[in-house]
Amino acid sequence: MCFKLRLPKLALLMAMCFLVGMLAVFSGQGIEARADDGGPGVYYRHAALEGRVITYDPDGDLFIVFGSYEVDAGDGWQTVNSSKFHRVRPANDAVRQFLLDRLDQGARILGSYEAWAGQSEEVFDGTSAGPLDQAPASPVWYAFGKTIRPERIAKFNLFTANDFVRVLAGLKDALAAGGFNLPPDRRLTAEEIAALKTRVENPASEADRTLLRNVRSWWESNWNLKWAVEKNTQAYNELAASVGGSTFYAGRLGVSNCYIMSAPVTRKDVDAFMAAAKEGSGAADREAPVAMFARVTAERDRTGRITALYASGPLFVNPYALIYDGIKNNVAPAERWRLEGWDQTRAEQLDGRWVWLEGRTVLVRDDKGNVVDRYLALGKNLTQDEFNSILDLNRELIGDGGI
Repeated sequence: MCFKLRLPKLALLMAMCFLVGMLAVFSGQGIEARADDGGPGVYYRHAALEGRVITYDPDGDLFIVFGSYEVDAGDGWQTVNSSKFHRVRPANDAVRQFLLDRLDQGARILGSYEAWAGQSEEVFDGTSAGPLDQAPASPVWYAFGKTIRPERIAKFNLFTANDFVRVLAGLKDALAAGGFNLPPDRRLTAEEIAALKTRVENPASEADRTLLRNVRSWWESNWNLKWAVEKNTQAYNELAASVGGSTFYAGRLGVSNCYIMSAPVTRKDVDAFMAAAKEGSGAADREAPVAMFARVTAERDRTGRITALYASGPLFVNPYALIYDGIKNNVAPAERWRLEGWDQTRAEQLDGRWVWLEGRTVLVRDDKGNVVDRYLALGKNLTQDEFNSILDLNRELIGDGGI
């Protein structure tokens, strides 16, 4: 009995010795584990950050640097994180001025790194800096998604304007494959959205489980969650204003986080754009992937069968044109294209309605190279009502952990 009473004390003593030993190891490497009400964190007393200086926010006296940081592990430098956007706080005027002179160029910064739970609380304190010849590239990037909170977004990338329509229409296809067909001629009610959300989140039948598998597969194939590092106070305020809703993002993309220059367009802007959209005429000599928000009209024979389909409205050749020329400023060119690649059933649903569509414009030339015909090879598409239902459902389904 005496041995049984002493065993817990012995185990406690061994655990304390282990923790003391680990603390000594970390302290020798200049690394301290920390915790407070915000959760666990880590502090590196001796660290180096190598990367491209992206921008400077004078309000917060913070630089954003895209690259990797290293820590002095006692036996040399060890890379801890790569291809990430870091907040850098200059410790003195010399570092501040040097980094200002290195905007969009490479720099190696020495100092300390403190990372608490929560992306917005990671800061590198730079005490000295020097040039870095090989700075990592960080091209401009666009995305669409839902702002979970200002420092956390769910998004899919917009490498082309087509991606906007293609990905959203993919949810329509996933629902149909699971036995639920969105009505093309009316927006789902709040009660219908709630019922559909319940089926996906709490499947009660095999049909519901199939629906869930399809929706989750669509999510995993296109979306991901990212921590967001904002450019400045204005960008933060835009993110804060968009929390809970559909949003376009402009910035740069890293591996574990992204840099948000702006959240320029939200759902209300999309609604205003659709309400103001006008039909167009004519078509440019262009062969390229494109997206459109267009009114679709049909030509029919004497039996009523559709023989030709046309799309007329604003056309977008890239994500910038979609976000800024189109939705934000409504100055995108309005064109009219004959559509190819449709079937009678879908054509009947599209006829007379405003439609989000994507595809590729094609020019047909004769032997001398003259353009003798042109058309738009139709890809994915959503009627305006289907589009609104998809955004409504996204808002309800996507949470902190995705779908």
